[in-house]
Amino acid sequence: MTAIISITHDDKYLFYLPLVAWAWNKIGCDVVVIGPDLGVETTDDRIELIIDTKWEQDLLFHWVGFNAPADKEATYAQCSRLYAGAFRRLLPDEEVLITSDVDMVVLGKEYIETAEDGRIHVYGADLVPEGQYPICYVAMTGATWREVMGIQLGESLQEKLDQLLGDLECEHFRGNYWCKDQETIYNKLTHGNWVVVKHNRAKLPHQFATRRADRDGWPEEIPSGLIDAHLPRPGYTDENFAKIMKLFATYYPSEDIRWMVDYRNKYINLINK
Repeated sequence: MTAIISITHDDKYLFYLPLVAWAWNKIGCDVVVIGPDLGVETTDDRIELIIDTKWEQDLLFHWVGFNAPADKEATYAQCSRLYAGAFRRLLPDEEVLITSDVDMVVLGKEYIETAEDGRIHVYGADLVPEGQYPICYVAMTGATWREVMGIQLGESLQEKLDQLLGDLECEHFRGNYWCKDQETIYNKLTHGNWVVVKHNRAKLPHQFATRRADRDGWPEEIPSGLIDAHLPRPGYTDENFAKIMKLFATYYPSEDIRWMVDYRNKYINLINK
């Protein structure tokens, strides 16, 4: 199984990348990270730090890129996860691809391992408004993703994103198209008459997820039995980072996570230059 996440270079999200990749790796999942193209050589010290941390901690994630106008960059990033199937050599037909968020930590495989049956799974289907499926999480094989999203042999991620978003224009693009990814996957699956296995998680009457530590109402004590955690933001502040460390220490008590402290300190030094 491979987790598909996306980023921009916004510190509120970029900071989490090594931490979240580490968590996916701990449950046996590879990670593909899709973000703005770094070019031949990056001059961004934060990216250099993340790459250095990847090698130092033996993190398994692949970084692939796209190009987008500045006002559309966040939306391109969000929607890019839908087209990860364009990377055929990296993600073969039989590999299960599960979309997720860069600020979401999955804490065990017992919930998502159901996706390994080869069917299409939507986790938390009742957490979003009608007409959407939550991008965190949709799972299916690489072959099915390519069929659902209409990715033809030879088509690139960039081509598919440009087809979806390139001709759209408006003020406040990010806000107006904030749910474009979730609406798109809903429409593709619904109009294509695909059989979807829906896993509901909502705490009724509200749409917060069961068995999730959520940044809105983060628990004082980390409970057992969590499926995932929506990390507090920004993750590098003293208060929020302490929460994240407590979460990891609770679920991985035998792991040496001191490297996260070192990474966080270096990241803060870079953004405070």
